[in-house]
Amino acid sequence: MPRGKHLSAEIKKSIVNMYQSGKKQINIAKTLNLHKSIVSRTIRQFRVLGNISVKKKSGRPRKTTPYQDKQIIKIAKSEPFLGSNRIKHRISEELGVNVTSRTVRGRLVEAKLFGRRPAKKPLLSKKNRRSRLNFAKTHLHWTEHDWKKVIWSDESKFSLFKSDGIVYVRRPANQRLNPKYTCPTVKHGGGSVMVWGCFSGYGMGPLYKIEGIMDRFKYKDILENQMVPYADETMPLRHVFQQDNDPKHSSRYVKAWLRQEQINTMDWPSQSPDLNPIENLWEILDLKIRGKLYHNNAELFNALKEAWTTMDAALISKLLRSMPKRCQDVIKNNGYFTKY
Repeated sequence: MPRGKHLSAEIKKSIVNMYQSGKKQINIAKTLNLHKSIVSRTIRQFRVLGNISVKKKSGRPRKTTPYQDKQIIKIAKSEPFLGSNRIKHRISEELGVNVTSRTVRGRLVEAKLFGRRPAKKPLLSKKNRRSRLNFAKTHLHWTEHDWKKVIWSDESKFSLFKSDGIVYVRRPANQRLNPKYTCPTVKHGGGSVMVWGCFSGYGMGPLYKIEGIMDRFKYKDILENQMVPYADETMPLRHVFQQDNDPKHSSRYVKAWLRQEQINTMDWPSQSPDLNPIENLWEILDLKIRGKLYHNNAELFNALKEAWTTMDAALISKLLRSMPKRCQDVIKNNGYFTKY
């Protein structure tokens, strides 16, 4: 047994009982399979103190008072993106207490305020939230069959090389999607290949590589030459086309063309990627191509197209079945973002 290892109360009691019954220390050590020095130390403690209890050690003195701990927690809760080093300086300035960043982190961990990477979500205005709530309430009772007739569409960019700048936020557990702890983002942060794609409950639509700058004219051509043939071939007559409110999509030129072609479009709430299941497909598509080396944009697009066309039908069905729950969660969160 290693030196200094604590013995259980039962073993210590056995040592003392054997000693009091007249057994020699070496025999006690052999019987209990202990080193003789451990037996000797236990018996010596019993002789001097009259008991075998272990005296509780005082440990290192705590450097902060309960009040100072509360102030550290208060600062972290009021400013969740404040790092431990800056909290340390605030405590020093406001309370005159010199503590280390490690001490600050320790107090926050005790309060279950852990450093996490914040969820990145688009910035929501009150108008956006109202629009999201109206959409969720209007479509709350749509069935899977209703959602199946929607053509979901979007653009996305994919990079040959990715970087991951890590940011942390200190927040309580189960608060990842609280707007207070999320980072607002702008869609399409960069990439080398931009694609337009669509799908529905009737199957995967085309994935089209966008060359050059995307404008309203190019977007109309994509709808005319990619979406319309897919709809004519695959969809029932009373289908619905979904697109977000990107300026190119909502331009008067595109709207006029959609009316002319008598294409029924869905009234879509702005800043609502969590309500569009194609966003989940983009993530899955990215996972499918990740970890491979692509020498140029053509190789990357070919890989994207192959992965896109082989998406599992069961996955598509699962995404459409999630739509009622997405609407419920938007209502539950008062228009704020959901886990989707």
